[in-house]
Amino acid sequence: MTERAEAVQAWLGARAEAMAALLEALVAIDTENPPGRGLGRCGRVLRDAMAGLDLGPELLELPPRGGLEEPCLVRGSAGEGSRTVYFHGHFDVVPAQSPAQFRPVRADGRIVGRGTADMKGGLVAMLYGAAAARELGLLGDRRIVLHCVCDEETGSVAGSGHLRAAAAP
Repeated sequence: MTERAEAVQAWLGARAEAMAALLEALVAIDTENPPGRGLGRCGRVLRDAMAGLDLGPELLELPPRGGLEEPCLVRGSAGEGSRTVYFHGHFDVVPAQSPAQFRPVRADGRIVGRGTADMKGGLVAMLYGAAAARELGLLGDRRIVLHCVCDEETGSVAGSGHLRAAAAP
């Protein structure tokens, strides 16, 4: 393993419990889409997590659309370089078969619950990965821009559609 990889592993390892707690908090928010509930609440948790990682978060409340409850997107960034790398993900999930799927369960070093794989776990990885890259000086002349959107499961018209229409940086 390279020295750089070891540094990243050490940085992330020291924050493993915080990452797990954030994932559990996100999974516990029912963001089923359709119908699109809990979106504002989840966006606020992501905004607060980004703030804690000094990722300069901005919560954009979007106009009502369809049945989406408090549609929003959260964006932030790491680094100051002139070249941009985008991390883009969503926090809505497909409908659950049972409310129990929104109760995260830890077992054998894993967390199971609705959205852990698609894609709340990915969002946690994006946030902490961006913060690690910045803190460890791995960005060089690049910056990472993070976008967390609310409606990928139903066509991305509100979240990604807003970014596209606004020609977001």
